[in-house]
Amino acid sequence: MSGWVDAVADPGWDHAAFFATVALDRTAAQRPHLAYRGVNGAVRYVVGGTFQIPTMVGTSSMEHASRMLAVDSANVPHLVFLSTSSGDLVYVSLTGSNWPVETVSQAGEAPDYISVAIDGMNAAHIAYYDSASHTLKYAHRTAGTPGVWTRETIDNVGDVGRWASLAVDGRQTPHVAYHDATTGELKYARRPGRAWEKLLIDSAFTPLKFCSLAVDKDGNPHVSYFDVNRTLKYASY
Repeated sequence: MSGWVDAVADPGWDHAAFFATVALDRTAAQRPHLAYRGVNGAVRYVVGGTFQIPTMVGTSSMEHASRMLAVDSANVPHLVFLSTSSGDLVYVSLTGSNWPVETVSQAGEAPDYISVAIDGMNAAHIAYYDSASHTLKYAHRTAGTPGVWTRETIDNVGDVGRWASLAVDGRQTPHVAYHDATTGELKYARRPGRAWEKLLIDSAFTPLKFCSLAVDKDGNPHVSYFDVNRTLKYASY
């Protein structure tokens, strides 16, 4: 690699790029896909190498999102965001030239801190914080079953789930890193079978913010985050 190459993906001065997420093609081309929320609430999507005019996918009032975009094995983009019109957590994927909308959250929920991943079978996985019940929740649907979502609670002990960051390994196992606001701890959960396993990552996470999770080829989690001492840290298991 000889150096950084810059490109303008969206020249619109009024668009901005809150919660900007990048994902790459899973094929050799490795084109970059970008999704973001503009200052006016517009959720936009654009794909490189030569960036074209961004597509407006919907409008959103969301305040936090760890990862709002993922790409499947056919290089199809999948986005999640909080809908301005309904207040629901919604999921869209590009079908032809359309973006059919599926509602993920349930009545009475207040989703925030959203993160999405697509596994090797093209199933969708979503983790989010429900600020109404102060719990960390998870939704899943298999490929080819539009609108059929399985929902469950990952953790409901205390006020848990802010800064949720989700990844899925090669065995289709979901992994989530998240904040416990009651104890001030950074926590981690995974579901290798039917039950969620939970571990403590760091007890000095609060009051700062942000964490990001990835899993390697062996299914091991890697997390970066800020701790209470304003230090950027990295943890692996």
